[in-house]
Amino acid sequence: QQQQQQQQQQHNQRGMYVRTAHHAGSWYSDSSRELDEALAGYLDNATISVAAGRAKGIIAPHAGYYYSGPTAAYAYLALKDVVDSITTIVVIHP
Repeated sequence: QQQQQQQQQQHNQRGMYVRTAHHAGSWYSDSSRELDEALAGYLDNATISVAAGRAKGIIAPHAGYYYSGPTAAYAYLALKDVVDSITTIVVIHP
């Protein structure tokens, strides 16, 4: 937990909002190393199909990384070439 607090402080110093991980250990691993490995694996396994133009937005599933992570990776990979121009992110959830 101390490591998580230090990371949050580092992110906040960069002017970013960091949400507390309320479901760590249930819907996804509470180990940052395991979580990093899982997310990297999802992205490594995702491929981009031929798309018309550059992505302006995505709709990605959000049902716990173990369940939706591989599918969400395809959506997030579509943002790879435009990530530096993203100024707004909207998350809609129940």
